[in-house]
Amino acid sequence: MAEGMLRRSLAPGLIEVRSAGVAAAEQISGNAVLAMTEIGIDISAHRPTQLNEEVVAWADVIIAMEERLASYVREQYPDVADEVHTLGRDIEDPVGGPLASYRACRDLLQTSLAEFTKQHLVDGAGALPPLGLDDALGQYQLDGSIDQAADREASQNRAADDVIGS
Repeated sequence: MAEGMLRRSLAPGLIEVRSAGVAAAEQISGNAVLAMTEIGIDISAHRPTQLNEEVVAWADVIIAMEERLASYVREQYPDVADEVHTLGRDIEDPVGGPLASYRACRDLLQTSLAEFTKQHLVDGAGALPPLGLDDALGQYQLDGSIDQAADREASQNRAADDVIGS
């Protein structure tokens, strides 16, 4: 959902957006497609992608939906730790939930992404200032989100940690 929003709101052709997850689902949720269609964004062609070295190396900015996911990415890929950001609040994955949960997530994503974009990516004149990005060619790339399916893995890990006693 975040990728679809960023694709629409950021300069198409100037900024490339991709999403990936630490535990990417095999397919996109029908409720995610419906929630986004309601605001005029078609994500039906999206195919979840697993976070990997190639995706991380490609991205100039990585936006994680939760601090624990950002921490995971920083631990797994320490060379890009400075490129990992959150939206300033945790946005929980609505996976498996009702359409209302996807709508609530969508609305929170819209607000959070707008704030992040204004604060970090777009100046008052609508230009894209550097955020530690290589702008030699005027090309900015973003990893639009760490796919929210990653929450499933984190939830499973928390459950395992509880059993292990961490």
